[in-house]
Amino acid sequence: MESQLQSIFEEVVKTEIIEEAFAGMFMDTPDDERTKLLSCLGAFRQFWSDLPQDSHEQCVQWIVRFIHGQHSPKRISFLYDCLAMAVETAVLPPKMVCEALVNSDALEWEKTQLWVLTFKLVLKIIGGVDYKGVRDLLKVILEKIHTIPNTVSSAVVQQLLAAREVVAYILDRNACLLPAYLAVTEIRKLYPEGKLPHWLLANLVSDFMDSFRPTARINSICGRCSLLPVVNNSGAICNSWKLDPLTLCFPLKGHLPYDKDLFEPQTALLRYVLEQPYSRDMVCNMLGLNKAHKQRCPVLEDQLVDLVVYAMERSETEEKFDDGGTSQLLWQHLSSQLIFFVLFQFASFPHMVLSLHQKLAGRGLIKGRDHLMWVLLQFISGSIQKNALADFLPVMKLFDLLYPEKECIPVPDITKPQSTHSFAMTCIWIHLNRKAQNDNSKLQIPIPHSLKLHHEFLQQSLRSKSLQMNDYKIALLCNAYSTNSECFTLPMGVLVETIYGNGNVKISLPGTNCIASGSTTPLPMNLLDSLTVHAKMSLIHSIATRVIKLAHTKSSQALAPALVETYSRLLVYMEIESLGIKGFISQLLPTVFKSHSWGILHTLLEMFSYRMHHIQPHYRVQLLTTHVTDFFTGSDSIQGTWCKDILQTIINFTPHNWALHTLSCFPAPLQVEYPINFVFLVVNLIFFVDRPVTYLYNTLHYYEVHLRDRTNLKRKLVHSIIGSLKDNRPQGWCLSETYLKYGMNAREDNPWIPDDTYYCKLIGRLVDTMAGKSPGPFPNCDWRFNEFPNPAAHALHVTCVELMALAVPGKDVGNALLNVVLKR
Repeated sequence: MESQLQSIFEEVVKTEIIEEAFAGMFMDTPDDERTKLLSCLGAFRQFWSDLPQDSHEQCVQWIVRFIHGQHSPKRISFLYDCLAMAVETAVLPPKMVCEALVNSDALEWEKTQLWVLTFKLVLKIIGGVDYKGVRDLLKVILEKIHTIPNTVSSAVVQQLLAAREVVAYILDRNACLLPAYLAVTEIRKLYPEGKLPHWLLANLVSDFMDSFRPTARINSICGRCSLLPVVNNSGAICNSWKLDPLTLCFPLKGHLPYDKDLFEPQTALLRYVLEQPYSRDMVCNMLGLNKAHKQRCPVLEDQLVDLVVYAMERSETEEKFDDGGTSQLLWQHLSSQLIFFVLFQFASFPHMVLSLHQKLAGRGLIKGRDHLMWVLLQFISGSIQKNALADFLPVMKLFDLLYPEKECIPVPDITKPQSTHSFAMTCIWIHLNRKAQNDNSKLQIPIPHSLKLHHEFLQQSLRSKSLQMNDYKIALLCNAYSTNSECFTLPMGVLVETIYGNGNVKISLPGTNCIASGSTTPLPMNLLDSLTVHAKMSLIHSIATRVIKLAHTKSSQALAPALVETYSRLLVYMEIESLGIKGFISQLLPTVFKSHSWGILHTLLEMFSYRMHHIQPHYRVQLLTTHVTDFFTGSDSIQGTWCKDILQTIINFTPHNWALHTLSCFPAPLQVEYPINFVFLVVNLIFFVDRPVTYLYNTLHYYEVHLRDRTNLKRKLVHSIIGSLKDNRPQGWCLSETYLKYGMNAREDNPWIPDDTYYCKLIGRLVDTMAGKSPGPFPNCDWRFNEFPNPAAHALHVTCVELMALAVPGKDVGNALLNVVLKR
């Protein structure tokens, strides 16, 4: 093939060489030039028609190399004309020619003639290339242009513009060469956000990209980087909050010119979610973390460390800790978060400790040191037996930084729960030393001098055979020796005996012949909070074992009230999930059911119902789809219509009916297939009794059509429910002061119409809550025992209830809210 091509084109080149040698003697007319072109093309056409299809591309590439290997400008120009005519007469396909030309290694910006002739020819024939081929050509052309330096001689600029003309033609929507979206994709690949396009294309590319900004805004959320989610118990998350687990950036669709802030790492968003109680499932969803796959996430690790540093800073400004303030709640939450994310290896414990040391060095933040060591003790005590000692030794480096005292630290007042935090570092040393002894390690560390008094106190307390419940000595011993069974048995035994009772004293409970063990005082929450996770797991395991034992013996005696309430309290700790709610559903309930211990089963299910809204959805589903089925059918298999059949049977034997005018007020879904939905309605009404704000929210929302003109009824409904709680809720926990003053006391004939100031303050209260303003708009509380999981969820619901309760049409309320947003 190459020899034949050589003979065809060298014949033409010979003619050109003779003419160049006798320049001035031979003057070709246009007709002469055309004759030579046709002669060359005729010979090539015959050759091309006989050439196998799979050799076509190789042939065109050879021709381009032959042309680019010439030195005579005239010959080069003539051969480019040959190529152009071959394409125009349909001898050569335009796509193959364009690709061979722009991909040639000889195509360099310094060779101005080749550069100009190439792009002029491409401009002339690219209209015959399919859109995918044009996309590939655009990519190569952009890369070729990118090789041009920032500064070149003005003499060559005009020649270089030939390439710009081709790009302009491709980007011209009216030319219909390439869908504009594919063009913008190639441009963004070469010039991502923050990188300026080449000076040769600057205005052209910038204008083209700007034309896509409206499209980018349609495909994104306005003000997305300023939005924050309200974390709820369901763990549900929309894709709007998904983040790249490596960069923390939003996973934007396509290569559109989105607003610059959308390309920034969303550290503030992740930090906000991490700060919220009951947020761990949402964090996993945001970052695509799966508990089944152990994958370290450095960006999550960094944010956890920063959150600890933030807690240390907060502790410097708070004088008290045991008052239920924001600092105490933050440290409790941090402890739970760290255990979960480190336990599932999303974060590395030694890396976090070393990072903490680096970020705290030279800061002088020591007021929160005991709380920090308490958080670290939670993980250490529960995992040190299963991991290498070296993983925990960085804690001693942190100790050297935060405990610079040369003298012994005095023993704190052990009647206060904070004393368990003061002893945390000593407990850590005891666990490390125990691990070193068991491993026969040479890394044993002598007790630091500053901790000697603490250590001596624990040793002395351990020798005591009589432990009382009037201080936190038992908690201290459990925390220090939970990995030493010889020392751990006594203090844990005291806790267990306290809630079991001695079996001799019985008490009567409401009901017929209902007798229980006489232990009625549960372990206080302050005491449970003062136990490490490892100690709490031992305690809840003992309780579950006790309940199973009683179920097996089919005892007619009810569970001790102290045991039931203590068990219920222990279920709030998400950090002991495996033995807590997971063990409750997957092990305890099935065992009790199989023992036909209905009294105990009823007690356990009632415990579960009171915690239902705080329990993760998959555990609720597991209970309903497995154990409830077993209860009704006595079978492990689930028939498709079992639920409907059972409910229909209930309806048949206990017929109920609503008056038609009452039924018409139900939400539309409840009016369909009424008999079945009736049961669910009754269940829901009972379920909402202990959740007053949720009950109000649903009632005002679902029945808005029937309540919109009955403002007095709405006011009475809100007044009766919220007013009934005034004696056991702090002031300002729900409705705003303005609403309580004007909205609650308004006359039906003269309703209160709020002004813009009211709406601004009300929405400002919600914004301040979500922004973490301290002190916050709402009183502090323990969210583990609240209707809502965190301040933002509470603020959102009470705000919605108040807005729906206003004696103002919904349309006017909506417009007022828009005014607040647009005016801020």
